[in-house]
Amino acid sequence: MPSDLSFLPDWGTLLPFFAASFALYLTPGVDMAFIAVTSTRQGVRAGATAALGIVGGCMVHTLAAAVGISALIMASQELFTVIKIAGALYLVYLALKMLRAPAAQPGDAGTQIAPARSHVKIFGQAALINLLNPKVGIFMLAFLPQFVDPARGHIAWQILALGLLFNLGSIPSNTGVAVLAAGLGRRLRGSALAGRLARWLAAGILGGLALRLALSERT
Repeated sequence: MPSDLSFLPDWGTLLPFFAASFALYLTPGVDMAFIAVTSTRQGVRAGATAALGIVGGCMVHTLAAAVGISALIMASQELFTVIKIAGALYLVYLALKMLRAPAAQPGDAGTQIAPARSHVKIFGQAALINLLNPKVGIFMLAFLPQFVDPARGHIAWQILALGLLFNLGSIPSNTGVAVLAAGLGRRLRGSALAGRLARWLAAGILGGLALRLALSERT
């Protein structure tokens, strides 16, 4: 780590950075959908755990952008394709697992409309979904350097600092998604039919996201 803090962004950089980040937080995507599905099924705490898992995955992408791995992925069509297909298959796996799991009984386990997953598993699933989406790494590589000041030096550390700020800033908005989705889950609680429909809808969303990821391009 540099001996001084000259790599940290100043307010002239932070204000436009946070403005752009806020707009990006509101853009729907695979991560937001997984948080919403998780919250609907198991409540706001599970959704918040998923949000933290997303942050964990994004920090790995940030590190990859800082050391140049994301540039390698962007330059290699084959590597990009392998990673995105792996991510799509994992989403399909989660969707099928959701459909095959025995339904929770109405009113069981508080706000659940499906069997519970541990928070460790939810965190890991969220992080893996994010990590297996090469578009996230390419986004980090394209977005963060726009706010880097070469005159400050320590380019990699500037990218890491900006990535940390971006990822931490996403927690409130993603938690808001979790709260809204958990409210929907509470309304569905107590109805066996609604619970089944919610599971099929959630699985359909994950399947649709898998198709979207599989068909995505580098640019």
